[in-house]
Amino acid sequence: MLDELFQDFRISVRGLLRTPLFAVTVILTLALGIGTNTAIFSIVDRLLLRPLPYPHAEQLVMMHEIRPIPGAWTSRPQTGWTGSGRTSFEDLVAWNNRLATPSM
Repeated sequence: MLDELFQDFRISVRGLLRTPLFAVTVILTLALGIGTNTAIFSIVDRLLLRPLPYPHAEQLVMMHEIRPIPGAWTSRPQTGWTGSGRTSFEDLVAWNNRLATPSM
């Protein structure tokens, strides 16, 4: 069985050497497919399959704020989350996901 496999491999290599353009096309197609598959799996693995790198990640909560003035910032004291009166959340983190564009 191993001899037949080696013979099939030799026949395949001889056929690819006879048609070098086809061989290069096959090799590039395989390389592109494997590279794309690896890149997509790496992204999916990092974003969807691995747990978040925080202790008790299942307890993370995301809140959204609707402001009466679009683009206005809300400071931490305005939110009411400062001081020792907090009992629902251990901490609060704020961020803004707007794009910064230079003024002309």
